[in-house]
Amino acid sequence: MRRGLGGMDVRRGEDREPAQRLGSLGRSRVHVERAPNTPRPRAVTAPGHPTRSSQRQGVGQARRRRPEARLPAAPAVPQRQERQAGPHQLAPSHRRVVEPLARVSPGDPDDDEPRLGLPARHRADASRDVDERSLGARRRERSLGWLAVWWMETFTVHGPGDIVGQPTRFGDEYTGFIVDAYAVDDTGRRLYDSAFLSRPKGCDKSGLAGKFSLFEAFGPARFSGWAQGGETYEFLGQVYTYRRGEPMGRTVTAPMVRILATEEEQTGNTYGTIYHNLTSSESPLFSLQAWGVIAGLSQVVIPGGGMIKRSTSGASSKDGGLETFVVFDETHLYNTPQLREMYNVVRDNLGKRAANAEPWFIETTTMFAPGEESVAEKTFAYADAIEEKRARRTRLLFDHRWGEVKDLADEAALAEAFREAYGDAIEWNPVEALIDKAYDPR
Repeated sequence: MRRGLGGMDVRRGEDREPAQRLGSLGRSRVHVERAPNTPRPRAVTAPGHPTRSSQRQGVGQARRRRPEARLPAAPAVPQRQERQAGPHQLAPSHRRVVEPLARVSPGDPDDDEPRLGLPARHRADASRDVDERSLGARRRERSLGWLAVWWMETFTVHGPGDIVGQPTRFGDEYTGFIVDAYAVDDTGRRLYDSAFLSRPKGCDKSGLAGKFSLFEAFGPARFSGWAQGGETYEFLGQVYTYRRGEPMGRTVTAPMVRILATEEEQTGNTYGTIYHNLTSSESPLFSLQAWGVIAGLSQVVIPGGGMIKRSTSGASSKDGGLETFVVFDETHLYNTPQLREMYNVVRDNLGKRAANAEPWFIETTTMFAPGEESVAEKTFAYADAIEEKRARRTRLLFDHRWGEVKDLADEAALAEAFREAYGDAIEWNPVEALIDKAYDPR
C-alpha cells in the first residue's frame, strides 16, 4: 500500500483487506496516498525512440519551430518500445494498489487540451491552498513531469551497482511520482515545494534522487509557458514535441543543487549516480564536458554559475546557500540537534532565490524509528496534519509504501506484504531473499 499526499487526491487501496501493519516494513500510523500511476501519453518525433530536445542556451531551452545549431550528438540511445496511452497493464510482479484515474485520450497535438479525469469525490479532496478555479492543475497532463521522465530515460543511466551504465527505465510507480512532483497550476506555478519518498532499502531511492538532480541542473525543469502544439525541445540531438496545452520547460538559471546526508559516504549513493553520468564515456551526458561542465569527486561546476555539490552537516551549515534544489537523503537518520539544524538551515536557504527559480527539495528515507524526532518523523506528522485538515498549506507531495500482514508466521501473507512494500522494486529484490532475511534471528 502507499500513501501520497499533496494536492492530487486521497485514495485507498482497491484490493486489500484491512490488516495489521508489518512492523519490519512499515511501523507507521495513518497513511495518505498520492495520485496513482498512469501511463504516459507522448508524442515523439525521432524515429525509434521517444525524444524531445533542447537548445544550447543554458544547456537546454524550449523553442517554437526555430532552426538552430545542435550540440554534438550523444552516444546512441538503445531503442525501446513506446508505452501506449490508455489503461496501462502492470507487469505480473506489480500490483495496482490505488484506484486508477479515469483517462481521457490525449488525441493529437491539434486536439483540445488533453486531460486526466478525476472522479468527483477526489476533486473534492483538492488542496485547499489552490483556488477551486485551478482544479485543472490536478490533471497530470499539466505537469513538466512527462518531459522530466522522458529526459531522464533518454539521457541518464544507472550509477554504480549491479546494473551500472544501463539506460534508465521507470516503471509506473516512479513515473507517477516524477509526474506528480512537477505538477503545476493554471499559472504555471509548482504545486509542491517539497516531496517525500519513503521506501524500503533496495528501491533505488538515491539513484532516483540523482536523476532528479541531473534534470534540475541541465534539463528544462521550470515552467516557461503553455504549448500551442508542435513546439519542440532539443537536447544532445534528441527532440521532444509538446502537445497542445502541455506546459513547456526551461532550464534553471545558475542552478545550485545540493546533495545532503549524515556523512560523506552516504552522499555517495546519490552523488555517485551524478558523477557516473557525467564522467562515463558511455553515458549520453558525458558530452557535456565539451561545453565546460567539470565533474569532480565532491562537486560539479556548471558554466554560467551553476553547481552540484555534495556535503554534510558541518559544511552545509557554514554556507550562505542559494540552492535551487536539494536532496535530503535518508532523513530517518536526521535525529540529532546538529542534523536537524542542517535540515532547517538548508531549507531556509531555498527562500533566498528569486521566485522564478522556484526552489524545492526532496526527502528520501526508509521508515523512521518512532520517538527519535527525526526529520522523517516530523514530515510524517506534517502529512497527518494535512490529511486531517489541520495544516494551512498543503504543498507537500508525500509518498510512502508499506506492507500489511496479520500473522508473521504466515509465509504467503508475508511474501504478499513484501510485494506491497517494495512495489515495482520487487523485480530486483527477490521475495524469497527478503523472507529469509526476515526469519533470520541474527
